Amino acid sequence: MAIIKIKKTKISCFCSSKNIHKNKIIYKSKPKNETDFKIKKKDYFRGYDKCIKCGHYFSNHKYDLEKIYNKNYSNLTYGTQNKIKKTFKKIIDLPINKSDNKNRVKRVLKIVDNSYNCLDVGSGLGVFPYELHKKNINITALEKDKNLRNHLKHLNLKIKDFNALTKDKRDFDFISFNKIIEHIQKPDIFVKKFLKFIKVNGLLYIEVPSTKALNDKLGVLREEFFIEHFHVFSKKSLANLIKNLKLKVIYIKNIVEKSNKYTLIALAKYEGNKKKYKI
Repeated sequence: MAIIKIKKTKISCFCSSKNIHKNKIIYKSKPKNETDFKIKKKDYFRGYDKCIKCGHYFSNHKYDLEKIYNKNYSNLTYGTQNKIKKTFKKIIDLPINKSDNKNRVKRVLKIVDNSYNCLDVGSGLGVFPYELHKKNINITALEKDKNLRNHLKHLNLKIKDFNALTKDKRDFDFISFNKIIEHIQKPDIFVKKFLKFIKVNGLLYIEVPSTKALNDKLGVLREEFFIEHFHVFSKKSLANLIKNLKLKVIYIKNIVEKSNKYTLIALAKYEGNKKKYKI
């Protein structure tokens, strides 16, 4: 099944600058190891625009990735339920010196304890919430993909889908967005939806791909710039996104993960804005 081409939805960065380098990066063929979304070779063409002011990269293409996410992203990325289970086991068995997730858990355990009510948005294979659950952290896994939710049910985690969450009120002390908002055309609007559910002085933890990946020898061929990433963040652009949501930046750091991914991590605080967020 080929991805359907659609009229491009406007994507922009978060500093409102109009000083943009159009198609700073151009791809005329699929990079090695990029998920195969069944785009015909002759039709493959995409780029990244760059904000000159803040260094943010944002996707410039006309493929309807949202349709793929809604239908069979997990099938294309992980395969059958059996393959999902095997992939989960392979990742969960990694030692801490090779595991991105176990090091993420180590970072988060410096922030939360078992008094916190936590929500993980876009839990995917569930490795992160599973590891926190083992540490007696009260965490709910939120996942949109039906196949992945079926997998999560077997991990004895608390699970909700996006629709069920709207029944809650300000229940959460901590919400994590691990490698999720870069897959969304308008991540600021996406994160804003969750501010309805976080307690005053609650914390938001965010991980996104970093533009520092361009310093690597593979550069633009790295997975940080694969087609499913609408955004690749600089420190400035991630700070702008957080501040635009009227959140307090606690810290933003560049790290290189155990898998050699270039990642920005951020911690922000919701201090109880007087303005009511509309969903």
